[in-house]
Formats: sequence, structure tokens, C-alpha cells
Amino acid sequence: MQSTAMTDTLLESYQKETLKENPTFWDFNLTLQNLLEVKYSPNRNLTEVMQNKLDEFEKYFDWEEDYEVNYNQYAYVGNTPSGTIQCDDLDELNTILRDPEEFKYDERIDSGNEDYCLQDLEISFEDREFEDFSISVYDLKVKPEFVLPPSRKDLETVVNAMFYHNLSEYQIKILQGSDKDLVSEVIEEVKHKYN
Repeated sequence: MQSTAMTDTLLESYQKETLKENPTFWDFNLTLQNLLEVKYSPNRNLTEVMQNKLDEFEKYFDWEEDYEVNYNQYAYVGNTPSGTIQCDDLDELNTILRDPEEFKYDERIDSGNEDYCLQDLEISFEDREFEDFSISVYDLKVKPEFVLPPSRKDLETVVNAMFYHNLSEYQIKILQGSDKDLVSEVIEEVKHKYN
């Protein structure tokens, strides 16, 4: 496997994250998502640094993508709802006339608008504008051929976690993929520390 400092950093960072009690891969997903949005954009170009980072992701990771295009659509209303507020007395009438903002959300207005339905408003939609897009990255994982085997120190960290907390899914995978004799040896050493 050809490696550079950048490649080692990406894989090592991912490996270190898997060892945490509550691993989160949000930073990895966000970085990849941003790179892909630049790559797929007709108006933007990847810099050399960005392309190198994307090449690393493509070489060492698998993932799934979802795509969304954002748009605005203008709506025109042919009829607008109107109604009345039945005032309790002259004081309330004067209050509404002096400060109508206070009554914008009065429940009597909402109950009056219940008689209107969308068809009554004669809404027409025109001029749809497509703006930008977004990509969601999920199920990001290291390709099997590049999974870094855990070190003895990594195993010790995971085994220590067993005595304090529940293991994460990634920590369980580390244990399952490790040499059983080494895992047993590390467990015995850690148990000895707590006895």
C-alpha cells in the first residue's frame, strides 16, 4: 500500500475515532460531502489539495450518497382570506385600532380562516427556479483491504472500556477482528489491574 503523510493521517484519524466510547464520523462525512458538492457543481472546480483529499477518500473508503436539488417556486394568490373580529366592547375596538400588531395571531382570526381551503384561494404556481444542490454522505467505511489492524494499545483501550462502559459497535468489531490469544492476554492484564 502506497502511503503519504496525508493518507496515514486520514486512515489513522478514522481508526482513532472508531476506538472512542461514542465514535462520531460527522467530520469525515462533512469533509467528503463538501468535496463532492464541489466536484459535482457545474460552476466550481476542485483545487489540487481538494482533489488529493477526494482521491484519498475514493481509494480508501466506500460510502453511499443521497442528492437533493433546492428550488424556489413563486405562488400567486387570486383571492385572499378576509374576515372579521367580533370585538367584546368599544375598548377592545380602540385597542385593536391603536395597536393591530398585538392581534395578528388572535385565535378569532385563525378560527375564521378555517372556512378557507386551498382551492378557494386560487393559488397558481409559476417561475420555478432551481438554485443549488446538496449531497448527503452516509455509511462511510474503510474498504476491507485497508482496514488497519488494531495495535496492542488500541486493544487495551477497548478492553478497558469493557470494564467501565458498554462497547460501541466499532469497538466490538475490533475485538472480533483481532487475534484471540492477544485479546485474551490483554483482558487478563487489564483484569489484573482492577483486582
